[in-house]
Amino acid sequence: MTGRVWKLSPSDFAFLWEECKRCFYLKVVEGFQRPRSIMPKIFTIIDGQMKDCYSGKRSETIAPELPPGEVQFGENWVESKPITVPNHESTCFIRGKFDTVIGFDDGTYGVVDFKTSERKAEHIPLRFRQ
Repeated sequence: MTGRVWKLSPSDFAFLWEECKRCFYLKVVEGFQRPRSIMPKIFTIIDGQMKDCYSGKRSETIAPELPPGEVQFGENWVESKPITVPNHESTCFIRGKFDTVIGFDDGTYGVVDFKTSERKAEHIPLRFRQ
């Protein structure tokens, strides 16, 4: 088999891989999507209001452990450059939509993902890096 280009999404890593590795494989390799879950409209409304509430706010008022900065913009699509793996012909790239970006005072940036549900303690180290 010659090299292929695999499209991966952050939400697939965070949810689909954890929930069903076979479903992850079928989506990425075969293009077979599992049925979407029903998302009550209230969560979409809450998400929008949270983003509006935090827009332009200082990061240290949102979470004191964050470096000083300001919420600058949100909800944009991003795509990585191709990722190559030594000794493999196939490559992959990551494409997804982020919630919000904080521009820190030191010139760096952080991506914030607002949640309207309970967070899992084991995910926090993966998603919060200083």
